[in-house]
Amino acid sequence: MESSCADVHDVSQLWTVVQPFPLIFSRDDAQGILFFEGHPTCESAEAMISERPGEDPAALFIVSRHDQTQILYTSNASLVEEERRNDPDSKIVFASIECTRGLEAGAPRLFVRVVSERGERMELDLCAAGEASVRRGHLFDPGDHAKEQTLPVMSPQRTVHPARGSSVTFDGVRYPASALVGGPPSVQAARGSYSEGYRMGVFLSGRARLQIAQHPAAIEVGERLVYRRSDKEEIYTITEVEGACFVLAGERGQQIHLVRSDGGLGLQQIRLHARSIQEREASVLAMCFEPPLPLGSSLSEDGSQEVGFRISIDDEGDLITGTVRAHRTQGEVHLLLAPEEPAWAAQRRVSIRIAEGEPCSFTIDTAIVPPP
Repeated sequence: MESSCADVHDVSQLWTVVQPFPLIFSRDDAQGILFFEGHPTCESAEAMISERPGEDPAALFIVSRHDQTQILYTSNASLVEEERRNDPDSKIVFASIECTRGLEAGAPRLFVRVVSERGERMELDLCAAGEASVRRGHLFDPGDHAKEQTLPVMSPQRTVHPARGSSVTFDGVRYPASALVGGPPSVQAARGSYSEGYRMGVFLSGRARLQIAQHPAAIEVGERLVYRRSDKEEIYTITEVEGACFVLAGERGQQIHLVRSDGGLGLQQIRLHARSIQEREASVLAMCFEPPLPLGSSLSEDGSQEVGFRISIDDEGDLITGTVRAHRTQGEVHLLLAPEEPAWAAQRRVSIRIAEGEPCSFTIDTAIVPPP
């Protein structure tokens, strides 16, 4: 007999993965990426910079190879340890990173020097082709960049092309940035970009293992749902309850909006908050589902349902729109997120398989796949 959604003590619907999407969101003060030619294995280098008053800037450095795999370099030792613990094959490397930002003839300039734990030495020297200008409602088209690893949602507040003469250096060998083809003839620009107020959400391929360590005693404010990922806990607290709707808030600025019914549990919205250290106001990435996306046992065996989704950042709505199809078979839940707009995003579908184990554990496999 199905229980009424008005029964706040029936928490059986929460014995599932309430947020199955491997979606992260960040906001950096500056970002720069350069594409180059001539290197035997690599084709681009990217840096994301967050200023820290009284300290050196925090930086993440990413090198992309010709095969579209990526290596991440960071000076955050705890992040490296956590990622390697979650995924022994993780392509994240500890490094010493120095970076400076300034103006040269009125145009931004970004210089980053990286020395990794493996002895690699890299430099990114990006000179902008002019002042960074405001680009509202603009998503970067990543082309084929990391096409099999990510679905990115990149929305900078201000951006400009790099100038010719920008370069990337690997172990003392300099690689000039490739010339921009099809750019304004009056601008000697290079392939890549320099951005300020860089907001990026990204769906990542990979595997995650979760175990429910604690569930709420009731659907009431203050009750907690706790997942364990490796030996680290992810804590979500119920912060709002209104009728059949309630909100779970995570410790890292994540909000999960859910709705209960006699048919099961539905995901209405995911909200991710991010701010640069310099800013008081957080940026918000919102992913909304209409109607709510059924979760876990809400799907009958061999049953499927398709819902619409849309992604916005702050007041810039419908940056990516499309559908999510949910299907349950042989005890596994399969989700297929299929963007429809913009056209480039439609080439990067997100396929998710959620397999339930014992006791109360889940393995989530995510792949970025092309359309049929």
